[in-house]
Amino acid sequence: MLIVIVAIVSIASALKWGDKKNWQSYYSTIIFFIAADLAYNALSVSKRLWEYSGFLPHEYIGLFVMLTIYPSVMLIFLPKWPSGVWHQVVHILKWVVIFSAVEWILSLFGELTYHNGWSFWFSVLFDCVMFPLLILHHKRPLLAWPLAIGVGAVILYSFHIPVS
Repeated sequence: MLIVIVAIVSIASALKWGDKKNWQSYYSTIIFFIAADLAYNALSVSKRLWEYSGFLPHEYIGLFVMLTIYPSVMLIFLPKWPSGVWHQVVHILKWVVIFSAVEWILSLFGELTYHNGWSFWFSVLFDCVMFPLLILHHKRPLLAWPLAIGVGAVILYSFHIPVS
């Protein structure tokens, strides 16, 4: 049930601080974000690394997250991209901390569980890769796709996820 609160807070935050007027500018990156998560869910169906649990099956909660939280976050994260490398690193780290804190709370309350060697710290590391990839996709999408596929392949290989 906490995930519903996270979604409500995300949507409210996007309504207050997000660039709603220019949502079309961020649409392709929102779709990229959702597509990557859909790929994870499709490829790991027989051996999940992490899984939502709660009032609905993982797949439904995952879709709920993809359709509420991801667009909301992108409407805040992408338009607030600063200039200067130091400010960019801080911006990414801020979002890694936010995502990590939410994930930690969800896992603390049993709404997110880890499996097959994955852990909270792998999620933190993944977020450190994911947010720069989202920025890269926003700026240079044709470069981001092969890199995202490469990251996915490394995860599939490293955690022995069977792909048939």
